[in-house]
Amino acid sequence: MMRALVLILNDEAELTNMLQRSLKGKRYLIVLDDIWKSEAWDAVRLCFPSENKGSGILMTTRNTEVARYAGIENLSLQMAFMYQDDSWNLFKSAAFANEALPSEYENIGKQIADEYHGLPLTIVVVAGLLKSKRTIEDWKSVAEDVKSFVTNNPDERCSRVLGLSYNHLTNGLKMCLLYFGTFLEDTEIPVKHLMRLWMAEGFLNLESDLEGEAEKCLQELVDRCLVLVCKKSLDGTKIRSCKVHDLIHDLCLREVLRGNVFIMNEIVFEKSDANQVSSECQSLMQMHPFKRLIGDEIDSSPYGLYRALPTPVSRQLRYHDNNDLFKRTRSIFIFDGYFSPFILDSALIHFKLLKVLDLSYVRIYSFPLPLLNLIWLRYLSLLCCWKIFDIPPEICRLWNLQTFYVKGSFLTFPGEIWGLMQLRHLKLPTFYLPDCPSGSIDKGRHLGFSNLQTICYLSPSCCTKEVIMGIQNVKKLEISGFKVIMKVFGTLGFSTI
Repeated sequence: MMRALVLILNDEAELTNMLQRSLKGKRYLIVLDDIWKSEAWDAVRLCFPSENKGSGILMTTRNTEVARYAGIENLSLQMAFMYQDDSWNLFKSAAFANEALPSEYENIGKQIADEYHGLPLTIVVVAGLLKSKRTIEDWKSVAEDVKSFVTNNPDERCSRVLGLSYNHLTNGLKMCLLYFGTFLEDTEIPVKHLMRLWMAEGFLNLESDLEGEAEKCLQELVDRCLVLVCKKSLDGTKIRSCKVHDLIHDLCLREVLRGNVFIMNEIVFEKSDANQVSSECQSLMQMHPFKRLIGDEIDSSPYGLYRALPTPVSRQLRYHDNNDLFKRTRSIFIFDGYFSPFILDSALIHFKLLKVLDLSYVRIYSFPLPLLNLIWLRYLSLLCCWKIFDIPPEICRLWNLQTFYVKGSFLTFPGEIWGLMQLRHLKLPTFYLPDCPSGSIDKGRHLGFSNLQTICYLSPSCCTKEVIMGIQNVKKLEISGFKVIMKVFGTLGFSTI
């Protein structure tokens, strides 16, 4: 088995050479899943050396032309549609699980299953829709909708079925599902990361238990077969990571492009000639209406792939709308690439109403002071490349912050951190938390983290009674050093853990 490699490369040819060298002289099996175009095959086939060692390449595609172009048509296996009985059994298990099937539903259910001619995805999605509907009238209504999808094209039929299931979602569930479209296709998403983004975006209504509400929303999307579970906890009770089928990802992109919930744009950065323009004047140039970027388009972006989510106003986005788009942008993500410090300093002043800022792939060496002006931030993720990373006292300006992630450094917080009343999740490599401001405990008013759910990884040196009392509502606590954890738990105790 070839070892996993983590590469930061700008040269595709260099990546090809490295892959060839790593496979040279070895017997390997390569799986290429869901190849849509012959150009994609051309881009990767030279990476795999042919040395008659019994190696193999397994390719999946929905396009027979791709199989023919790759020269494997005679070696291909054409996947057949499911038989009628298998279709019905799949539908029944997805709609009723272990429950007994009422007889009056069976005839309607079989009619619905037969309409999909053995397409598994469409069968389970409609079954997931009907799982939440327990009246015969609802089933008849869905059956009528299904019959209206008259087309011989399986992909078009599947697309219409997915749209039907989407239209039956509540507005809150629609927003949560569409958010999968902001991630790159086939991305396996950690559930905690996803739910905390939903919280920051304001998709959830139950403010007293945001995490519980997020879990319910995710479970309902899973029950409707719109979201796939990738990993679960060891006891099988919690979903750890998830993703959506690529056809559902396409549905998300189509609905996002309608601009009814949020708009998705790519941010394009350019650096001017340093001899002509000072670094202070070099800045974000423009936002482009979102389009799906693949392959070379992503690689050719000089500062990486950035995605912004402005709130909708009009469907027509023009270049001169940029200033308005800056003001309406509520979320910025980076998925890949390089980011220059001058961009960080100069670009952030444009986004005054930002709620989500994910810079977890951006290497920084000190806390970006322009962030302190983003007072509406609820979610902040940073990557620090310095051994010690000091947080400025003005961090208290970010009074809406719910989730704060930092990777890579030891952090020291000022006493003002206790003023972040909305903070729910604090995850850093190792950090020092000062005592609560004097008098806050003795007088019975616990300043600070009354909403805190998660705290990782607290330095053992700051596990004083004052600090522990200030985080007593926490549900998950991780401290650097197992023995210290046991000592703290044994001494003070936590009623919520």
